[in-house]
Amino acid sequence: MTKKNKLDCVSEFTEKWLAYQKAASMWILDQQRLSLLTVDSYKWFTDDEVFKKFEKTLKDNKVERPNLWKLRQEATDAAVPILEYLFGPNEIPVIPEFPGSCPGGYEEWCKKTDDMDLNMMYRIMGARNKIIAAELKTRPKLIPRSGWSNPYSITHWAKVFNINRKTMQNWLKNNQILARQVGSKWQIACEELPAADDKDTSL
Repeated sequence: MTKKNKLDCVSEFTEKWLAYQKAASMWILDQQRLSLLTVDSYKWFTDDEVFKKFEKTLKDNKVERPNLWKLRQEATDAAVPILEYLFGPNEIPVIPEFPGSCPGGYEEWCKKTDDMDLNMMYRIMGARNKIIAAELKTRPKLIPRSGWSNPYSITHWAKVFNINRKTMQNWLKNNQILARQVGSKWQIACEELPAADDKDTSL
């Protein structure tokens, strides 16, 4: 999966999550408007009369019950490719579940779900930022053998690598194998570093 696809996955998950959040909140508002929030959930399951009255009220007011389970599952499926970005490698990936009922009304529902929603939005932004940051990392360029010697100084190659001069100098000293892999002889690289450049403070 490419980095672009990962960003697309973040966008898709955001869309699915917001659709789930909106459907859950609208369902609470509809129940509050129709005075259905006070209906006991246990009686709704066990008492046919209560169930029929509840459903009739919805039908008479042309309110359709949203399939919150399906919407949450769609959000979960969209999150699968980016679970590690959303939750990190050491966390249990669980997409929060919005309550489908709240006797205290919409305001109480908002209080109960505010932290949940805010936390998920932070995770979404964090995932997006991690992917973009990985995409923007500068990849080291191969340096030809002649590039290690004069007239190119440590400062010159530090600019090429977009790092400071001291870091470039340490790279040369500590990465002999890598230096050889890019086609340079380590002894030449060390011996031909201009002494005057050690005093260079331009970076």
